[in-house]
Amino acid sequence: MIDLEAEYLKVNVRPRYNFESGRADYGDLTTDARYCYLNVKGNELFYSFFNASKLLYKSQTIFQAERQIHGQDNGSYLKWGVPKWMAREDRVGLKKN
Repeated sequence: MIDLEAEYLKVNVRPRYNFESGRADYGDLTTDARYCYLNVKGNELFYSFFNASKLLYKSQTIFQAERQIHGQDNGSYLKWGVPKWMAREDRVGLKKN
């Protein structure tokens, strides 16, 4: 992701982004990560990323952050949203096609 503010939503709610506002397709990978590394070995996928809420590889969800309640600036209500994880690395088994 080159423009680090492209995903910010115009509405002043928390979080200021969502997966759809930051998603980008990179071949078989769809993600909102600012940086992502993939390594496929057999039917396992090793991955690492910075600042992401979801990673899809060939339409299979390999990582998805959990929803959390976020306080809003005016304090009058709470809203569910999905926060980005700062960094993560893991491996997952891939589905056979």
